[in-house]
Amino acid sequence: MTKAQPIDLSIIDDKDIKKIQAKKERLDRVMDVIKENGLDKDEKFMEEMEDLIDALIKEK
Repeated sequence: MTKAQPIDLSIIDDKDIKKIQAKKERLDRVMDVIKENGLDKDEKFMEEMEDLIDALIKEK
């Protein structure tokens, strides 16, 4: 088994870091609302939300 190489984060600039942080904040807010309403326990709902959450993560 080969050892995973460390990722060189020096190629990420401040603009990219801010975009990543903004996405994380938006995703955290979405997950907070889901949890507040108890929807995280609904497997069918979470399966349907999976595609939407993936789209939010991939959004530029």
